[in-house]
Amino acid sequence: MDSGVTQGRTPPACPLCGCLDGEALGATANGPLLRCAECSLTYHAELVGAPAGEVEPYYGDDEAYEAYRQRKQGQWQDLFARLRRYVPQPGARLLDVGCARGYSVAVARGRGFDAWGIEPSEADARYGREVLGVPVRAGTVERAAFPADHFDAVVLWSVLEHLADARATMAAIARILRPGGVLNIFTPNGASRAAREQGLAWAEYHRPGHAALFSPVTVGRLLEGHGLRPLEIYTTLWAAAPSGATGAAGAGRSALMRLIMRPGLAPLRRRMRRVLAALAPQAAADGEYMGVYARKKWLDERGQEKEGRGC
Repeated sequence: MDSGVTQGRTPPACPLCGCLDGEALGATANGPLLRCAECSLTYHAELVGAPAGEVEPYYGDDEAYEAYRQRKQGQWQDLFARLRRYVPQPGARLLDVGCARGYSVAVARGRGFDAWGIEPSEADARYGREVLGVPVRAGTVERAAFPADHFDAVVLWSVLEHLADARATMAAIARILRPGGVLNIFTPNGASRAAREQGLAWAEYHRPGHAALFSPVTVGRLLEGHGLRPLEIYTTLWAAAPSGATGAAGAGRSALMRLIMRPGLAPLRRRMRRVLAALAPQAAADGEYMGVYARKKWLDERGQEKEGRGC
């Protein structure tokens, strides 16, 4: 399919492996969409490698941000509680990359983390500092002068898919994580059942600024390339059932999913994932979003990975 990428221009290199052989899949609201022939990463030609300009607040006005906060509050509580399984020490130093106004930073501090945020929108970072009273720095993690081996944990929630240069961001994160420190990613699953069934109509291809959609395989490659060992990669449950149900069936499924995704049921969801992974491995990998935990390798003087947590 001719997406317009090759009309007089060289297609951009894959932002994960550098391959120049990208299959044109068509066009979405974010422009021409390519799939790398070497590593299978799906990415938007006009967004990867694009120079960063001035960043406006992502959600716009106060009303939109309040709706966003209300919608995400339970998920943040769940994610920070889950992160504690890997980073149990009190007062662990945490960086929230792409934290918007810093609502999630405030949640992390409430859960005992020494949490900081970094956000490319100056207006959002200022709101976090001046209104919420949390430490949010304006800028990017690549340009921030954080010391090496400084953080016990870094979270990258709903951010990986927006990165124009994921390798540069991951290199910066690996530098500032302590040996044994943990990175937590939450991002759309580019290999999900919804992505396969819906093709170019998949909503995640059209959301503003979605530069690349990773899968469990491609995110693992990205991590390993920067000295980060994957500990756990899981996908969400609510897309495991057939998509596209309408009418009473669709309404019933939506009500069931809202019930299952209540924050207080997080332990039950983890058990359900384990059972699903044992009984139907493919369905367990089909969820529309994926969570990833990876640990910075703790190397000895010979460059061999040590045993232990490292922090």
